[in-house]
Amino acid sequence: MKRHLCPSCQRPYVCTRGEAECGSPYRYDCYTCYLARHQKELEVLLNAAHEKFGARGPCAGFGGLCHAH
Repeated sequence: MKRHLCPSCQRPYVCTRGEAECGSPYRYDCYTCYLARHQKELEVLLNAAHEKFGARGPCAGFGGLCHAH
């Protein structure tokens, strides 16, 4: 298994892909940075959905995204 440096945090990690499937060491984030980036992307999408479909007035109480407009 190859060791890589995470381009985001610069910490070493062991590549989980096989030798034939392993790409550039500067192309992939470590698992921790990958999860953090993925969580941020989901939060952005959730905020965009809430802004687009969120309740503009009082909510009927059927969840956070009450009414689609």
